[in-house]
Amino acid sequence: MTRPSRKRGRVTPNREFTREELHRFFDACPVRCKTLYALMLATGARLAELVPSQSSSHVPLLKSELNLEERTVTIRCAKARQGTESKVRVLPVPEELVQPLRDQINQTEGPLVFQQFSNGRRDFEGILKRAGIAKKDALGRKVTAHSFRHTYATMMAEAIGHNPFVLKEILGHRQLSTTDRYCHLAAPRAMLPVQISFEGTGVSQGCKVVDVAVPEGA
Repeated sequence: MTRPSRKRGRVTPNREFTREELHRFFDACPVRCKTLYALMLATGARLAELVPSQSSSHVPLLKSELNLEERTVTIRCAKARQGTESKVRVLPVPEELVQPLRDQINQTEGPLVFQQFSNGRRDFEGILKRAGIAKKDALGRKVTAHSFRHTYATMMAEAIGHNPFVLKEILGHRQLSTTDRYCHLAAPRAMLPVQISFEGTGVSQGCKVVDVAVPEGA
């Protein structure tokens, strides 16, 4: 007797953050998480490309892949097919994220930039709750850490004129159809600037994504 094939359930889509939600999220975010989430927002990196995961064999971001003098980060794609070489993309690091990243490197033992979060999902949902951001919107689209990647893709699409071929390479996608799902351009928006504070010090991010001024005297 042949069992009927099991159909995969419909995947709930992610949505991007609004500018106002980003303000509230980073205001409610603990200092220990801010550098990670700020780097995700500034580069569009997947969480598994930066942080160790029990469900993934992918080796996350290494200290040797951060060039803080040149302000670049080398990201190896966490979505490479088994037996194939991982796709690599080199992206700019915002100038004002250099010091928080340097502090992160100095505080972390071993070759990895970020250690595994034991309660990462619960911590993220706690930040959403404190920030007053619903986990799902009226359309059923969810907000997860992957929403930073959607936000980055949307802002980059607006900055470069929605060139799908360039955006595909920046995001490390294999197919243009995947890239299109990441661009949420239905409504007009003004995403800049977004204020992210590290222990009372404003952090300015560039990359045409986030622009935050450092307060005088900080």
